[in-house]
Amino acid sequence: AEETSDSDLVLSSCDVNLLPSGCQNGSCSQAALYYTAVMDFTTDGDTVTRIGAEPVHSGSFLWNGYAPDPVQITVKDIPTVYCYSFTDPHIITFDGRVYDNFNTGTFVLYKSASRDFEVHVRQWDCGSVDHPASCNCGFVAKEGGDIITFDMCSGQLHESQPHLAVKTQESAEPNFRITESYHGRKMTISFSSGAFVRADVSDWGMSLTLRASSMDFGNTLGLCGTLDGNANNDFHDKKGVQLEETSHGRLYFINEWRIPAGESLFDKIPISPPQTIEKTKYCSCAPTTETIPPQSPNTLLGNSPLVVPICTGRENVRFLTLIPVLDVTNEYVFSTDTSRDLRKRSVDNVQESNPLSVEVDVQGELSTISMDFKNVSRRTVLSRRPPHHVGIRRKENVTMNRAKRQSYYEDVSTFPYQSLSQTDLEGFSYFFPEDHSTETLPELLPSWPTPSGLTHSYVSAVCQQAVFNSSIGKLCAGFLEKRLMDVIDMCITDILLKDDLGWTEAGLALLENECEKKILDLRQDQARTFHVPIEKIVLELRCPNLCSSNGQCMDWGCACFDGYSSYD
Repeated sequence: AEETSDSDLVLSSCDVNLLPSGCQNGSCSQAALYYTAVMDFTTDGDTVTRIGAEPVHSGSFLWNGYAPDPVQITVKDIPTVYCYSFTDPHIITFDGRVYDNFNTGTFVLYKSASRDFEVHVRQWDCGSVDHPASCNCGFVAKEGGDIITFDMCSGQLHESQPHLAVKTQESAEPNFRITESYHGRKMTISFSSGAFVRADVSDWGMSLTLRASSMDFGNTLGLCGTLDGNANNDFHDKKGVQLEETSHGRLYFINEWRIPAGESLFDKIPISPPQTIEKTKYCSCAPTTETIPPQSPNTLLGNSPLVVPICTGRENVRFLTLIPVLDVTNEYVFSTDTSRDLRKRSVDNVQESNPLSVEVDVQGELSTISMDFKNVSRRTVLSRRPPHHVGIRRKENVTMNRAKRQSYYEDVSTFPYQSLSQTDLEGFSYFFPEDHSTETLPELLPSWPTPSGLTHSYVSAVCQQAVFNSSIGKLCAGFLEKRLMDVIDMCITDILLKDDLGWTEAGLALLENECEKKILDLRQDQARTFHVPIEKIVLELRCPNLCSSNGQCMDWGCACFDGYSSYD
């Protein structure tokens, strides 16, 4: 079969063998060839591809010169969409609806209604003494028999470190990729369907970015909404039925997707049905100079009878990134310890790992990285807030054990929890108190000024300055106007709830991810038309803030000078 190297179509094989057989019903031989659309996450419009074959060169008069009729295929372009769950968290659905989920607990963030894929998220208490609030502290992603966790929920706020684990794996050759960026500040789990989950890690928890697979268009459920281009129907029940727009519609929607304690992927590993049909491998069938003899004299080839393009498989999804990544999949898949703490690497270790890089030539042509493929028997009240927080008094002689969740504080938490017995706890991988909240929080209506005296006008000015004066904000302002305002609104709300100016730049990672998405989404001619400063943006994504003058910008990111070990 034959198709162009930049085609949006891939084939199950680049050559077809027509084996001799008895002629019947006008057919003397037949063979099957499968095709599928490429998920390239680029807005390039609908395309038409012609599948054809070169004539057979054979000594048999029956087959010599034979070529089947070409087939024309139209590939429909589906937009690339992200769902964001940032800081408090503030959620932006796949279709762009913005709302807040200040509740704690475990929730379904993204679930496919057409295939075996879902993402669960945990949100812990990260509020101030005066106002309750929640933050993401971990997620579990499942595609088929592959289940991967990235979790810091078993520890204490501002103390816990994220922990990545491959809980189950469907096949010996992984169908996913685990990559890290910015010395571990940004972790991405990419699946063979094209979906990914990205975590931007902080000491208070993590912000999440989810990319939907185009296979799920019109078939998504959960807090990320219904991916159908209509933001008005994003609030839905477990059957996908749109909920009425009432004053309490948002809270009802959030509670609809809350998972009972012990029932989530954090605590249970569901049994996936056995895979009876082997997944089809797809090839781009691009021309190659390597000569491989045909398997039989009756081989239909994609190019010439002496050159068969090499099929590497999994070419129906193109994993592209501008943010430099280090593929660490093998550290978790082919290790005897498939569950590891995430620790920062030294510069030497990063260089030895041969990370992928990105280059931009002097003409501004964009090149991208391409990747292949518990003892609690009494009523307890537990606070996430660190000991140094205002109003917190730690008990004397309390032994802290973050893994077992045996740290207790005298203050009364904003979130009440139900009493649990030892039997209740046996079904949990660890005790997560937020899963046992006994009340649903009312609508939060904090007012200005904050308890420390911060006013709305002052905080608004601080947030606008932080976003508009950030390097990524300046460079991407031309095509991120809506998201810039979203991040400013998030910043204002975060500071209102936390009464802490330390949250001013917490949403800038969203601009990194959205800017990368927009650049990958644009074609070269569009980028030039919009006068997008591609070279400067790529440099900023590679080395944020030019390594803050405390490191050297390399192709793979920042090489920190002595005395510095990570990104800002």
